[in-house]
Amino acid sequence: RGFAKAEVTAGGVALDEVNSSTMESKLGPGLYFAGEILDLDGPIGGYNFQAAWSTGFLAASKTPCSSCRRLALKAGESCRSRMWRSA
Repeated sequence: RGFAKAEVTAGGVALDEVNSSTMESKLGPGLYFAGEILDLDGPIGGYNFQAAWSTGFLAASKTPCSSCRRLALKAGESCRSRMWRSA
């Protein structure tokens, strides 16, 4: 049926090039990967969605704020930087 009917494609950034505890590139510090850009796939049934959500959450929680360099915030916290403060 070909690519037009495909539900999952394989390929992407090799997992051995990514720090699995932060999702940061081992080759380019400060570069984070998540979801379908990674060479990660699973069976049909929502596993790819879960992998995308989980790696996205992990990468976001380990990415420092570009303004104050603190790690991503926990629920309810606010950043010291005006750029991230809510109005």
